[in-house]
Amino acid sequence: MATAPADVLHAAQQAAEGTLDLKKLASLPDEALFARLMDRSSEGLRNAGNAA
Repeated sequence: MATAPADVLHAAQQAAEGTLDLKKLASLPDEALFARLMDRSSEGLRNAGNAA
């Protein structure tokens, strides 16, 4: 699965702003993690760190 530079930048910006919970993301299975990070909508990344 290729990651576009904009996806990485968007995730990095949210991590820097503190709106992306990296500890919760780290606990996700790989497939769920990739799906959350590849969803560039603000809703997708806003909820990325809140997934169970």
